Amino acid sequence: MAKSQFIRLGAAMLVVVGALPVHAIPLEALDLLFPRAVNPPTALPQKATANDLRWQPSLDFDTDGCYNVPAISAKGEIAQGLPHDWAGLAQDCHDLSDLNNNNVYSRQRCNNGWCAYLYDYYFEKDVAVPDFIDPGHTHDWEHI
Repeated sequence: MAKSQFIRLGAAMLVVVGALPVHAIPLEALDLLFPRAVNPPTALPQKATANDLRWQPSLDFDTDGCYNVPAISAKGEIAQGLPHDWAGLAQDCHDLSDLNNNNVYSRQRCNNGWCAYLYDYYFEKDVAVPDFIDPGHTHDWEHI
């Protein structure tokens, strides 16, 4: 579809949706347009070694980003992630409940007395341009 056709289609859809009275829009359609956040899985119990904890980086979370959360629960429930289009940078992912429910995944490799540590963080979304059609993505892994 050409860009101009896409813009015309979007404008036509906006006019049609905008013309409908609010009570005529089924709730299921609103959920599709504005999906509700799903809580992330419950954190796995801590099994970090003393050195994993010793070398773990400290992170500074400003108000414009998500907190890392568990990617999977002890029951095998996988995080569903969050939509990134038309979303704020920290929308639905910067709550105290997220800060208190997180996992950091770590790996270490030692050779000839030297050890390297890798720390993996899962975020439910990555938003580059807030409140717009965003080039970001659902599910974001960052590694240190």
